[in-house]
Amino acid sequence: ETGFDIRDTLLEARRAVGSDFKYWPKHKLVVLVYSAAQFRKLRQNTPDWLAGQYDGKIRVPLPGQGLDRQAVTRTLYHEYAHAVIHDLTNDQCPVWLNEGLAEYEAWKQQTHPWYMLRQALAGNRLVPWSGLSAQFSMTSPAETVTVAYEQSHSIVKYLVERYGFWRIRRLLQAVANQTPLEDALTK
Repeated sequence: ETGFDIRDTLLEARRAVGSDFKYWPKHKLVVLVYSAAQFRKLRQNTPDWLAGQYDGKIRVPLPGQGLDRQAVTRTLYHEYAHAVIHDLTNDQCPVWLNEGLAEYEAWKQQTHPWYMLRQALAGNRLVPWSGLSAQFSMTSPAETVTVAYEQSHSIVKYLVERYGFWRIRRLLQAVANQTPLEDALTK
């Protein structure tokens, strides 16, 4: 109805995300697409800030009321990145790093405004890395989660710009080998 071909966007995500991570899953990845009403029903026990979901399957709403194509495209890239990170790290990636990498992939073609992060910085409310993963709790308020997403994204963006994505791949490999994150980051 909307003229949005989710297959094209998923193929673009596969190429772009796969290129960064140098990984293209050999197995089939299930993508479930919902109408806005179906997605709301699916999310009855989840917070409103959840735009998509990866739980072994990618679950996303199609564009429609209140959802523009760019937002859905970012969600597809974000959730596809989670699938790749899950495979590469044997599901051992810390939540903040996982979300930061997924946000990095989602926003790579656009400039993220980081409104909430700027406010948190100005108010001295940034969260130390050691507590950042806990901010993604399903019971956290939307503002807390938004700051956590933006803070995680900014850390990953800095790491990629400073050290290159090839080192991110090494970091994920170390995480998969159960190297403590602090040690992996130091290396």
